[in-house]
Amino acid sequence: MTHFADRTRTLEHATRDLLASRVRPPSRLSDPELRKNLERLYRAMVDAQRLAGTGDLDESERTELLARLDGVEPSALNSQSLGLVLEAIDEFLIEHGDDLFICQLLAAEYMRARAESGTTVLTWTDLFPGGPLPASEQFKSGEKVDAAQLDEARNHLLELFRARGASYGLHRARTLARARRLLWLLPVLAALLTGLIVSMDIAVKGQSWRGGLVAAFAGALGASLSGAYKLRDQAPRVSELRVFGYLFAVQPLLGAAAGVFVALVLASGILKVADAGDEWATRAVVAFVAGFSEPFLLKVVDRVAGSGGAKAPTG
Repeated sequence: MTHFADRTRTLEHATRDLLASRVRPPSRLSDPELRKNLERLYRAMVDAQRLAGTGDLDESERTELLARLDGVEPSALNSQSLGLVLEAIDEFLIEHGDDLFICQLLAAEYMRARAESGTTVLTWTDLFPGGPLPASEQFKSGEKVDAAQLDEARNHLLELFRARGASYGLHRARTLARARRLLWLLPVLAALLTGLIVSMDIAVKGQSWRGGLVAAFAGALGASLSGAYKLRDQAPRVSELRVFGYLFAVQPLLGAAAGVFVALVLASGILKVADAGDEWATRAVVAFVAGFSEPFLLKVVDRVAGSGGAKAPTG
């Protein structure tokens, strides 16, 4: 018992100290996913100590948990490896937790199901669309929770946690693979964009590389601003922030390509802007909008493909 208490307290204090330390990028502790998992580890150690203190964990169960904690060093693990450790700890606590732990976890899952509605996160209502389990209702009303109802809650929670872990792992692998492959496009896009600007300078009458550069920077600015707004307003999940970083790295170059393309379309006369005013400034404005708004760019492509001599789309 002494070894168990010492080990869980050591992990509790270590995670608390890491969370309390002031860090700045590029420190690994600035990773929000890692910090979230450290918070989970801290709560798990507190729950394990409480269950041991109330006698809900016998010697063999404490030994089993210690085996799962073997080699766990919070300061050395990254977010993914710590997440795998936490999956095993969560399942252990669900299997051996008392009615207080199980019913509090049920309440948290009901709340998460409401908060994550419509997202890619696998929640309680995705697997169990009915209302709250009898165990949580009994606990809320102050009744003694029936053993059969408590076992039902355990089985449901284990099923949910294992399914969510598998779903999250698959989603993470797919999104990261897609995002990293996007980075391979960076040198290709950069080379093609440079070639297009140089070609415009050589082949298009009245155009210079300076105009193409203005359009490229205007489109890149529009795309970067659009990405910033999405990050501010859509608030991606913590686990998706790393993927969003990959996408944001590609965004400016995509916007630059869109801006130069639209500037070339305007220079060709296929599409016109009414009351254009200063020509280069007008093209820069339209290039910015093309980088900022993908629907706008697709409308330009549709107009070019479908008709000539039309005005540039306004929305």
